[in-house]
Amino acid sequence: MNSKIAALIMVAIVVIAGTAVYYVYSDDQKDSDTIEGNVTITDSLGNEITIEAPVNKICVTSSNAAEFLQILGVADRVTCIDTDTKELLANIYGDARDIGKYNNPNGEIMLSENTKILISQSSSRSLSTAAEEALESNYGITVIRLDCYGETMLRDIEQLALLLGSKSVNDALEGYMDQYESITEHVLSKVTPSESNFLFAFTSMKKYYNQNSELSKIVESLGVTNYTRELSSVGSGVSTDIDSETIWDADQSGGISYLFIRGLSNSTGQTSYQSFLDNFEGSYDFRDLNVSDSGNTYVLETDIMSGPRDFVGYVVLAEVLGIDTGLEESALELANEFNEKYGFSEEYSWLAYQV
Repeated sequence: MNSKIAALIMVAIVVIAGTAVYYVYSDDQKDSDTIEGNVTITDSLGNEITIEAPVNKICVTSSNAAEFLQILGVADRVTCIDTDTKELLANIYGDARDIGKYNNPNGEIMLSENTKILISQSSSRSLSTAAEEALESNYGITVIRLDCYGETMLRDIEQLALLLGSKSVNDALEGYMDQYESITEHVLSKVTPSESNFLFAFTSMKKYYNQNSELSKIVESLGVTNYTRELSSVGSGVSTDIDSETIWDADQSGGISYLFIRGLSNSTGQTSYQSFLDNFEGSYDFRDLNVSDSGNTYVLETDIMSGPRDFVGYVVLAEVLGIDTGLEESALELANEFNEKYGFSEEYSWLAYQV
């Protein structure tokens, strides 16, 4: 088990002005679930923020953070939430106050709920610096950027648990991490080197995840190479434009082994694929590609590509790539059992749609 997680259960160490401050359970706290004291956390951008724990009232403008708060058993601490996340997780956060769009949340509503902490994201679906400063100066609200997905996800949820100051939260975190690590480590232990490559496409944009994206890194960890590595024009971001003629030429010369397409939220594989085709209308029909004829084009359910369920994504991709994981349960079974365990209403009928 991750030593950081174990440490959270009994001791939190905070460094303030160069002085180490420790808090542990006193005799009258041993039967209490609450862990009190100042904690210094590191956000997704690497910034250190000192907060008094436990934080019992939280505003959230991040669907991943909202899901993790449910997983950690403290969804009832969320007083305010953005419109999109409230709609997405209506069965859990139906009673939370709606504060509008994630990039322009209503500070007056947060203040009326006596909520001074806002969990946002650091890059996509994030607040501007100006909006953050306005919340701080006008309402005394502290914005904490915890993406809770991608490369910082596991660290982010550790930081989130510190804010919550609860033994039961740490127990729930340990349970989640145990499953996450056991599944991903098991799948990765079955990987063998491959000469295959792939492209990972957005559904509604003429862009592809390049080798710098977390999603591509997950696929590459399973032994295949991102084809964007062959393209000298790829920059330092996480996505790149590739003109359709380049895709066509690469495919016709046998250069693309797999084409993965990230599906749309609340959509079928067929609908997401049609949206992908419509996006390239006027170029050519992707159904004419060799990679499609060979059965190696897949639309992937977006929920298992990033966020709390991305450990299931490892299993899905392994199944698609023909890796025998030896797991007793399929990826679909794992995903639906996960949702049932944590009270999420979604029941998946598909995770990888083969074109």
